[in-house]
Amino acid sequence: MTMQDFLMTYTRKTIVLDTLEKAFFSVSPHLFVQQIRELEHTHILKGIKSHGMYANGLYRKYTINTHALYAPIIKKIQADALALHISGSLDISWYYTKPIAYWQQDCQDIQKLDVYLKTHVSIPPASLQQRSYDIFGDEKLLTKQGISLLSRVQVPLSSLHIIDEYDPLMLAFHPMQHTSATLCHFIVENKAPYFRLLPLFSQTHWTSLILGYGWKIVGNLCLLPQQCGQPQAHHICWYFGDFDWEGLRIWHALAAQSSPITVRLAVPFYRKFLTHTPSKGKENQQPAPAVFNNFLQHFSLDEQEQFRRILQAGYYYPQETLTVQDMMSCIKELTYET
Repeated sequence: MTMQDFLMTYTRKTIVLDTLEKAFFSVSPHLFVQQIRELEHTHILKGIKSHGMYANGLYRKYTINTHALYAPIIKKIQADALALHISGSLDISWYYTKPIAYWQQDCQDIQKLDVYLKTHVSIPPASLQQRSYDIFGDEKLLTKQGISLLSRVQVPLSSLHIIDEYDPLMLAFHPMQHTSATLCHFIVENKAPYFRLLPLFSQTHWTSLILGYGWKIVGNLCLLPQQCGQPQAHHICWYFGDFDWEGLRIWHALAAQSSPITVRLAVPFYRKFLTHTPSKGKENQQPAPAVFNNFLQHFSLDEQEQFRRILQAGYYYPQETLTVQDMMSCIKELTYET
């Protein structure tokens, strides 16, 4: 770091010589004096006479002339911008008051951004990675330092028409259950029960077996009609998750979505929980009474009371509670209900 760079990061208008000596302690005394003299000569530092001088002729305290400090930087940046044909539509003034290394690091990317904006009057929507590649030839730049670069040149991210792209659904597909006008799917919250159900999948009437991965399914279930190649069909999704507050919230969030997909509770699977001993834990999860009341409407009064006691006592049912035999029985019951 040069003394000019140090002064650019220094926030006060005046500086005592001791501060510079500490910052550049590794510089020889002769070279240190020489560098201070150069800053005095270029009017970047102006000695304050009232604070006195040292024996070597340097002032004890200096005023920092920011105009003189930044002038060479501004001149260099403006010359580079002209050479790179960077238009005036990008505001590069942020770099005027920073060490030149910032500009040297960003100027090539700024040129690429400028070229893109000049050659794309109408910008089509794209993902962050795609737009990053379109502009910079690097699909990851906008996920790293590129966002800061946009801010520096006053280009809002929204002006690049970036859209969210959800991760694709993770699902197994049943080709023999693909031609009906109404297609049934089964969503399972976690990986272990997904693989337990997978060998039974061919015996079902489901078009797909979907791994929800917790809350992830709430964001990407909308992709189901396209991924199935049946955007016009009616899609019914049966949901089976953990019986705990979080699992109930996920089901409720899916069921509440306004989409062409109907989400239903896989009631036989939850009813089968009650034939097993619940697990202790999940006491720190936040209760959701309204969600729970909606859940209970699918069960008899006796079953409702059992589910209430389980949650009130701090217990829950993970999906792993059910055996393969349990699941086979539930699949048959669900098929009958459908």
